[in-house]
Amino acid sequence: MLPFLSIIMCIGYLFGTIDGYLALWVVELGGSSGLVGAMYALASLVEIPLFFHSDKVYRWAGMRAILFISCGAYLVRVVSYSMLQDPFMVLFVEPFHALTIALFWGPCVTYMNDVLLCHTPELKATGQGSFFASFYTGRSIGYSLAGWLSDIGGMRFMFKTTLIAVGVLIVLVANFWRIEHILIRRTLAHSRSMLDFSLGADSSSSDSNDETSTLLGKKSNKAQHAHPVPRQ
Repeated sequence: MLPFLSIIMCIGYLFGTIDGYLALWVVELGGSSGLVGAMYALASLVEIPLFFHSDKVYRWAGMRAILFISCGAYLVRVVSYSMLQDPFMVLFVEPFHALTIALFWGPCVTYMNDVLLCHTPELKATGQGSFFASFYTGRSIGYSLAGWLSDIGGMRFMFKTTLIAVGVLIVLVANFWRIEHILIRRTLAHSRSMLDFSLGADSSSSDSNDETSTLLGKKSNKAQHAHPVPRQ
Protein backbone atom coordinates (compact mmCIF):
# COMPACT_ATOMS: atom_id res chain seq x y z
CA MET A 1 0.00 0.00 0.00
CA LEU A 2 2.91 2.38 0.65
CA PRO A 3 3.91 2.72 -3.04
CA PHE A 4 0.33 3.67 -3.88
CA LEU A 5 0.20 6.22 -1.06
CA SER A 6 3.45 7.71 -2.37
CA ILE A 7 1.72 8.31 -5.71
CA ILE A 8 -1.24 9.91 -3.92
CA MET A 9 1.08 12.21 -1.97
CA CYS A 10 2.86 13.29 -5.15
CA ILE A 11 -0.48 14.03 -6.82
CA GLY A 12 -1.49 16.01 -3.74
CA TYR A 13 1.70 18.05 -4.07
CA LEU A 14 0.94 18.88 -7.70
CA PHE A 15 -2.66 19.72 -6.86
CA GLY A 16 -1.59 22.09 -4.07
CA THR A 17 0.96 23.81 -6.28
CA ILE A 18 -1.49 24.49 -9.11
CA ASP A 19 -4.54 25.14 -6.97
CA GLY A 20 -2.73 27.59 -4.72
CA TYR A 21 -0.82 29.68 -7.27
CA LEU A 22 -2.39 29.44 -10.72
CA ALA A 23 -4.82 32.29 -10.05
CA LEU A 24 -1.96 34.50 -8.81
CA TRP A 25 0.02 33.63 -11.95
CA VAL A 26 -2.89 34.55 -14.23
CA VAL A 27 -3.36 37.90 -12.47
CA GLU A 28 0.38 38.57 -12.62
CA LEU A 29 0.28 38.03 -16.39
CA GLY A 30 -2.47 40.64 -16.69
CA GLY A 31 -5.60 38.55 -16.32
CA SER A 32 -8.67 39.88 -14.56
CA SER A 33 -10.67 38.48 -11.65
CA GLY A 34 -13.36 37.59 -14.18
CA LEU A 35 -10.88 35.45 -16.10
CA VAL A 36 -9.89 33.64 -12.90
CA GLY A 37 -13.56 32.95 -12.16
CA ALA A 38 -14.16 31.69 -15.69
CA MET A 39 -11.10 29.47 -15.42
CA TYR A 40 -12.37 27.76 -12.27
CA ALA A 41 -15.93 27.54 -13.60
CA LEU A 42 -14.75 25.84 -16.78
CA ALA A 43 -12.66 23.34 -14.84
CA SER A 44 -15.62 22.52 -12.57
CA LEU A 45 -18.05 22.04 -15.46
CA VAL A 46 -15.73 19.62 -17.22
CA GLU A 47 -15.31 17.66 -13.98
CA ILE A 48 -19.01 16.93 -13.52
CA PRO A 49 -19.45 14.21 -16.21
CA LEU A 50 -16.13 12.60 -15.30
CA PHE A 51 -17.13 12.29 -11.65
CA PHE A 52 -20.28 10.47 -12.79
CA HIS A 53 -18.53 8.13 -15.25
CA SER A 54 -15.10 7.66 -13.64
CA ASP A 55 -16.07 4.26 -12.24
CA LYS A 56 -17.10 3.04 -15.71
CA VAL A 57 -13.76 4.20 -17.08
CA TYR A 58 -12.00 2.40 -14.22
CA ARG A 59 -13.86 -0.87 -14.90
CA TRP A 60 -13.11 -0.59 -18.61
CA ALA A 61 -9.54 0.76 -18.70
CA GLY A 62 -8.14 -0.16 -15.30
CA MET A 63 -6.17 1.74 -12.68
CA ARG A 64 -2.92 1.69 -14.65
CA ALA A 65 -4.44 3.59 -17.57
CA ILE A 66 -6.10 6.14 -15.28
CA LEU A 67 -2.87 6.91 -13.46
CA PHE A 68 -0.96 7.33 -16.72
CA ILE A 69 -3.70 9.63 -18.03
CA SER A 70 -3.36 11.73 -14.88
CA CYS A 71 0.42 11.83 -15.34
CA GLY A 72 0.01 13.03 -18.93
CA ALA A 73 -2.55 15.65 -17.93
CA TYR A 74 -0.28 17.00 -15.20
CA LEU A 75 2.61 17.14 -17.64
CA VAL A 76 0.53 19.15 -20.14
CA ARG A 77 -0.73 21.50 -17.44
CA VAL A 78 2.60 22.25 -15.78
CA VAL A 79 4.47 22.70 -19.08
CA SER A 80 1.70 25.01 -20.33
CA TYR A 81 1.66 27.10 -17.17
CA SER A 82 5.44 27.46 -17.17
CA MET A 83 5.33 28.76 -20.77
CA LEU A 84 2.18 30.87 -20.42
CA GLN A 85 2.36 34.36 -21.95
CA ASP A 86 -1.25 35.24 -22.74
CA PRO A 87 -3.42 34.74 -19.63
CA PHE A 88 -6.50 33.90 -21.74
CA MET A 89 -4.75 30.76 -22.99
CA VAL A 90 -5.29 29.25 -19.55
CA LEU A 91 -8.88 28.54 -20.60
CA PHE A 92 -7.59 25.95 -23.08
CA VAL A 93 -5.50 24.22 -20.43
CA GLU A 94 -7.86 24.15 -17.44
CA PRO A 95 -10.16 21.39 -18.84
CA PHE A 96 -7.22 19.01 -18.24
CA HIS A 97 -7.89 19.55 -14.53
CA ALA A 98 -10.75 17.07 -14.84
CA LEU A 99 -8.30 14.36 -15.90
CA THR A 100 -6.07 15.00 -12.89
CA ILE A 101 -8.79 14.96 -10.21
CA ALA A 102 -12.29 13.93 -11.35
CA LEU A 103 -11.13 10.90 -13.34
CA PHE A 104 -8.59 9.93 -10.69
CA TRP A 105 -10.37 10.39 -7.35
CA GLY A 106 -13.18 7.82 -7.38
CA PRO A 107 -11.21 4.99 -9.00
CA CYS A 108 -8.39 5.43 -6.48
CA VAL A 109 -10.81 5.00 -3.58
CA THR A 110 -12.33 1.92 -5.25
CA TYR A 111 -8.90 0.46 -6.06
CA MET A 112 -7.83 0.94 -2.45
CA ASN A 113 -10.82 -1.06 -1.19
CA ASP A 114 -11.15 -3.73 -3.88
CA VAL A 115 -7.51 -4.55 -4.60
CA LEU A 116 -5.00 -3.31 -2.06
CA LEU A 117 -7.12 -4.17 1.00
CA CYS A 118 -9.05 -7.16 -0.32
CA HIS A 119 -7.11 -9.56 1.94
CA THR A 120 -7.42 -7.31 5.01
CA PRO A 121 -11.03 -6.02 5.03
CA GLU A 122 -10.69 -5.00 8.67
CA LEU A 123 -8.24 -2.26 7.55
CA LYS A 124 -10.48 -0.62 4.94
CA ALA A 125 -11.34 2.37 7.13
CA THR A 126 -7.66 2.78 7.99
CA GLY A 127 -6.80 2.56 4.29
CA GLN A 128 -9.26 5.32 3.39
CA GLY A 129 -7.88 7.50 6.16
CA SER A 130 -4.35 6.87 4.91
CA PHE A 131 -5.43 7.79 1.38
CA PHE A 132 -6.81 11.18 2.42
CA ALA A 133 -3.93 11.82 4.82
CA SER A 134 -1.39 11.19 2.05
CA PHE A 135 -3.20 13.47 -0.40
CA TYR A 136 -3.54 16.36 2.03
CA THR A 137 0.01 15.95 3.30
CA GLY A 138 1.30 16.30 -0.26
CA ARG A 139 -1.09 19.20 -0.81
CA SER A 140 0.21 21.10 2.23
CA ILE A 141 3.80 20.52 1.12
CA GLY A 142 2.88 21.83 -2.34
CA TYR A 143 1.35 25.00 -0.92
CA SER A 144 4.39 25.68 1.25
CA LEU A 145 7.19 24.74 -1.12
CA ALA A 146 5.62 26.41 -4.16
CA GLY A 147 5.26 29.65 -2.23
CA TRP A 148 8.89 29.54 -1.20
CA LEU A 149 10.05 28.79 -4.76
CA SER A 150 7.92 31.60 -6.21
CA ASP A 151 9.47 34.02 -3.71
CA ILE A 152 12.94 32.93 -4.81
CA GLY A 153 12.57 32.89 -8.59
CA GLY A 154 9.04 33.97 -9.49
CA MET A 155 5.97 32.11 -10.66
CA ARG A 156 7.43 30.89 -13.94
CA PHE A 157 10.46 29.47 -12.13
CA MET A 158 8.16 27.75 -9.63
CA PHE A 159 6.12 26.05 -12.36
CA LYS A 160 9.28 24.95 -14.16
CA THR A 161 10.63 23.34 -11.00
CA THR A 162 7.26 21.62 -10.53
CA LEU A 163 8.17 19.53 -13.58
CA ILE A 164 10.51 17.64 -11.26
CA ALA A 165 7.49 16.48 -9.24
CA VAL A 166 5.78 15.43 -12.48
CA GLY A 167 8.84 13.36 -13.37
CA VAL A 168 8.81 11.74 -9.93
CA LEU A 169 5.11 10.93 -10.37
CA ILE A 170 5.73 9.28 -13.74
CA VAL A 171 8.54 7.15 -12.28
CA LEU A 172 6.37 6.10 -9.32
CA VAL A 173 3.46 5.15 -11.55
CA ALA A 174 5.68 3.28 -14.02
CA ASN A 175 7.17 1.14 -11.23
CA PHE A 176 4.11 0.90 -9.02
CA TRP A 177 2.74 -2.47 -10.17
CA ARG A 178 6.09 -4.23 -10.04
CA ILE A 179 6.73 -3.02 -6.47
CA GLU A 180 3.15 -3.61 -5.39
CA HIS A 181 3.10 -7.17 -6.72
CA ILE A 182 6.32 -7.96 -4.84
CA LEU A 183 4.84 -6.60 -1.60
CA ILE A 184 1.53 -8.42 -2.13
CA ARG A 185 3.35 -11.72 -2.77
CA ARG A 186 5.36 -11.23 0.42
CA THR A 187 2.22 -10.44 2.39
CA LEU A 188 0.42 -13.51 1.06
CA ALA A 189 3.45 -15.70 1.76
CA HIS A 190 3.60 -14.39 5.32
CA SER A 191 -0.14 -14.99 5.76
CA ARG A 192 0.19 -18.57 4.48
CA SER A 193 3.12 -19.26 6.79
CA MET A 194 1.16 -17.92 9.78
CA LEU A 195 -1.85 -20.04 8.75
CA ASP A 196 0.31 -23.15 8.40
CA PHE A 197 1.86 -22.47 11.80
CA SER A 198 -1.59 -22.04 13.34
CA LEU A 199 -2.87 -25.24 11.74
CA GLY A 200 0.25 -27.07 12.90
CA ALA A 201 -0.24 -25.81 16.44
CA ASP A 202 -3.90 -26.90 16.39
CA SER A 203 -2.93 -30.32 15.07
CA SER A 204 -0.30 -30.75 17.78
CA SER A 205 -2.80 -29.68 20.41
CA SER A 206 -5.36 -32.15 19.06
CA ASP A 207 -2.81 -35.01 19.06
CA SER A 208 -1.83 -34.13 22.61
CA ASN A 209 -5.45 -34.16 23.71
CA ASP A 210 -5.98 -37.56 22.03
CA GLU A 211 -2.92 -38.99 23.80
CA THR A 212 -4.12 -37.61 27.13
CA SER A 213 -7.56 -39.13 26.61
CA THR A 214 -6.01 -42.50 25.74
CA LEU A 215 -3.83 -42.48 28.84
CA LEU A 216 -6.77 -41.54 31.06
CA GLY A 217 -8.82 -44.36 29.51
CA LYS A 218 -6.07 -46.89 30.19
CA LYS A 219 -5.74 -45.75 33.80
CA SER A 220 -9.50 -46.03 34.26
CA ASN A 221 -9.51 -49.58 32.89
CA LYS A 222 -6.66 -50.58 35.20
CA ALA A 223 -8.49 -49.12 38.17
CA GLN A 224 -11.63 -51.11 37.31
CA HIS A 225 -9.65 -54.35 37.05
CA ALA A 226 -7.83 -53.68 40.32
CA HIS A 227 -11.04 -52.85 42.24
CA PRO A 228 -13.91 -54.72 40.58
CA VAL A 229 -17.39 -53.55 41.45
CA PRO A 230 -19.14 -56.32 43.54
CA ARG A 231 -22.30 -57.83 42.13
CA GLN A 232 -25.51 -57.43 44.09
